Amino acid sequence: MNDIARILLLYKYVHFSEGQLVFGTQHIALDRNELIWLRSIIRGVRMEELNRETAVDLFDGENTQALHIPYEHMPPTNDSYIVANYLYQNGTVRYDIDTGNYAYRYIPPDIPLDEDTNTPERIGQRQILSSHIRYVHVDEDKKLIELEFIHDPNHRLKLPSRWYRQAAAHRFERSYIIDMLLANGGTIDRDTFTFNGRNYSLQVPRVASTSSAGPAEATNLHTLKLSSKQKQTLIQSYVEFINNQDGIKRDNVNTLILLENETDGSQLYLTPAHSDYVHRNQYRRQDVISLLNKHGQIKQDEFGNWLLFYNNQYVQIPPSIIPAAIKESVLRSSGQRFGRQNATGDEDD
Repeated sequence: MNDIARILLLYKYVHFSEGQLVFGTQHIALDRNELIWLRSIIRGVRMEELNRETAVDLFDGENTQALHIPYEHMPPTNDSYIVANYLYQNGTVRYDIDTGNYAYRYIPPDIPLDEDTNTPERIGQRQILSSHIRYVHVDEDKKLIELEFIHDPNHRLKLPSRWYRQAAAHRFERSYIIDMLLANGGTIDRDTFTFNGRNYSLQVPRVASTSSAGPAEATNLHTLKLSSKQKQTLIQSYVEFINNQDGIKRDNVNTLILLENETDGSQLYLTPAHSDYVHRNQYRRQDVISLLNKHGQIKQDEFGNWLLFYNNQYVQIPPSIIPAAIKESVLRSSGQRFGRQNATGDEDD
């Protein structure tokens, strides 16, 4: 009977909401005494950021239980009502008729996890994968979650259906979904992410040449020799250029800050950590400039295009916003001549 009940809840034939079971239009009130009792035995709730767990202490008058619930199973909270509802959904409350006492047994959700969520390697993998995911598509009717990649939009990754419930409990946060993928066999190998035997491209698209409307392969990138002031001037010019187009946006589905150039359609996503920082500081343009200046590089491809390289992404810096003095300085240091051809490139853009 318990297995049938868990299946009905898992696949959302029956919903649990505010102490009631909901089946279609029917609302079935549960034994409030069980919830009240469960809340009463919660003696402490502590969020342990270091371990990414919520510690819950239970004492029913006779026995003590110390639960450590991963953030992947229950979103961080210190609200005992939320904890009690979670425990009610993921456990059993038994009533002993002879003694008149209740007893509780916790049953963790069936989602495999690992212990590497906070290692430098995992943090790096999470940031890389997050920067390449454009949208998290959710179909509530079909209980389906799909990931759309920035550079591979026609090849979506479908998450196992059994993950839907826990992803929904975490509001479909991309960081949680990425951790589930990486904890369950997902791997990143250069420009490819592999999950369940299928490959998804993380290849950065080609950059359009200023002399051609078609794409040109941006290979053999090399870092330009710029002073700190020159680099900051270029990045500031780029951010101002994007801002004047209202191109600094927040992707609400994926909670990332996006810089979008409407002229060529290029997009640059900030990492989750940098996006959160900009969001907390109310989207100050100077913060975006500072982050890109600290963590980005100015590179050049074989066609002479200047690129802003950040977090394994690159976008072209429009020639029209590159100050002539900086361009001349770079060409002079590389032994090239600042002539008519370069000036024409500035005027054409």
